[in-house]
Amino acid sequence: SDGQGVIDDTSTMTIMNSTISNNHGRGVVNPGTSVPLMIINTTITGNSSGGTGGGMFIDGPTTILNSTISGNSAATDGGGIWVDTTATITNSTITGNSAGGYGGGIQSCCSPGFPLTLANDTISNNSAAFGGGLVSADGTATPISNSIVANNTSTTAGPDCYLRNDPGYPPATITDNGYNLESGADCGFAAATDKQNANPLLGLLASNGGPTQTLALTTSSPAIDAATCPSTTDQRGSSRPDGTETTCDMGAYEYRDPIVLVGDLTALVKGFRMDDDLKANLVNRLNGIAADLKASNVTKACADLSKFKSFVSANAGDDMSNAQVGRILAAAGLITTELGC
Repeated sequence: SDGQGVIDDTSTMTIMNSTISNNHGRGVVNPGTSVPLMIINTTITGNSSGGTGGGMFIDGPTTILNSTISGNSAATDGGGIWVDTTATITNSTITGNSAGGYGGGIQSCCSPGFPLTLANDTISNNSAAFGGGLVSADGTATPISNSIVANNTSTTAGPDCYLRNDPGYPPATITDNGYNLESGADCGFAAATDKQNANPLLGLLASNGGPTQTLALTTSSPAIDAATCPSTTDQRGSSRPDGTETTCDMGAYEYRDPIVLVGDLTALVKGFRMDDDLKANLVNRLNGIAADLKASNVTKACADLSKFKSFVSANAGDDMSNAQVGRILAAAGLITTELGC
């Protein structure tokens, strides 16, 4: 539309399981200083602003959970989100946003004593003149933990993070609460539990399960098993930690061991009612993929997985119900994602 998508200026509002897209006057606006807004399992994408806050303009207490803010733009500051009050963003992905000035992904501005708290977030592939990923400005405190701020770009300074300190304000801060990863060093993630100058090896924004798209961690990502477990699920709703592990992954996405996923898919196939010979063929193929993975031969596992999916598709109809084929291919797709095939 040519106006603002959603405006919360009178009472508490919860936006859940929604998509807010393609508005040319901001996607979501919370202008009230005391009006709480909660965003859950929601995608805010393709919105724009001729000023600040392309995806979201936040001036009232706001919680964002398990959501994706992507592909939004602002002519000045805060391409994805512009926030000027207490806000919390958890288990969320902020990617592909842009700003002509400050904060391609997020600008947190002008609110001493009202922090923006980030936990288990992935902020990547955003761009701006200053602070492609994140800008903390003019007295704002921004504590961050268990998050990835990486592969963002700027044309002037601070590709991933930038501190903006205008006259008349106390210094802005980014507080490193540990278990964070950045692709440079401008965020100041220097604790023993952090990773600086690191490539998180993220996949493309895609449907990896759950109600919103995410940036998957690929097999060799240094973010895997490098964080604590403050939450029991990731952005998709998948368990944290994965399987029998005791550590969790940085960012919004919890990587799942492909060998475990192959085992889950094998159990699924064994539980279906279908021709015995066909079931045995499918199980043998899956056992072969598991053997590839145990031998650390990811290339062969990907090739065998592709053949498996083609075989399943070819046998749809009389030999397997469409529902069975759909569930098998969905599970195989998750394995493909984790392997980065």
